Amino acid sequence: MNGRELLAHAGKISHKMALNKSEAEYEKFKEEQKKLSKEASLKEIEEDIKKLKEIKP
Repeated sequence: MNGRELLAHAGKISHKMALNKSEAEYEKFKEEQKKLSKEASLKEIEEDIKKLKEIKP
């Protein structure tokens, strides 16, 4: 358009490198989601225990 090249470096990151990075980041995300899910489950169990203790005097 204005005479300049848009991609002067012609891409420094290969497709394979990009896939590896995205897979690694997705694994981190999945592990974090598992951790959050476990924490939520534990909190739910603790709340249930509190409720049961309130019911049984």
